[in-house]
Amino acid sequence: MMTPRVGSTLLATVVALAALSGVAQAVPVSYTIDPLQSTVTSSGWIFAPNFPFLPQYDATNTNSLQGTIVGDLNLGVLTATAGSLIDLPLHPQAGTAPFFQPAGPGEDNIAIMANTQSVIGVAFLAAIRDIAFTIPAGGTMTNGAPAVINLQILPGATLNTNLGSGALNSNAPNVSLGNVTISNNGLVETITIPVMTSSLGSGPANLSETTARIVATRPIPEPSTFVLAGLGIAGMALVAWKKRHAA
Repeated sequence: MMTPRVGSTLLATVVALAALSGVAQAVPVSYTIDPLQSTVTSSGWIFAPNFPFLPQYDATNTNSLQGTIVGDLNLGVLTATAGSLIDLPLHPQAGTAPFFQPAGPGEDNIAIMANTQSVIGVAFLAAIRDIAFTIPAGGTMTNGAPAVINLQILPGATLNTNLGSGALNSNAPNVSLGNVTISNNGLVETITIPVMTSSLGSGPANLSETTARIVATRPIPEPSTFVLAGLGIAGMALVAWKKRHAA
């Protein structure tokens, strides 16, 4: 027969384990970006503000996003850790002549133009290639608040234009276009991040802006796993105690 002391000890163990499952602590998480819901658009102008950027053809100024976002999640606050990759795929219109001009090496991601004929005699044409972003460690994405992050362009991105070409980089703070949302349906957690960053390069590239809406998901672990494990441990301890005292 179990003594009151042993029973109370086992009960205290179970209660303590259950309580631990509710203690706030940062949890490493990884979200997969949904390319069907995530978009990036290149906007801005050349010879501001007279000549806004337009797509060269059929939404070539917009592309989807793919990749992963990693960080530590604690009470609705995601703090970025090293390793996030936000990538643009090959544009569906890539290789459709005469778009994505001027031609250049690399993967076609974005193509824009501006009707500058009245000023320089030709239309401004630009193609962004091999562009991908990361979120530097320490940036925060809080549910219900603007994101405090920088979408940093990774090395290798280029801007080819008929007025000059060069590498792309980010050196301006991001502007949040709304609040971050972190929600779940019990099975999947979804984070939505609306943000805009400036992109700088040679020539007219310093007038480019990148507007992004990032939607990423991750499966939610069963919330009762830790408690069930604690109950299992306590149960095994009880069985072992009974065997010892039955011998």
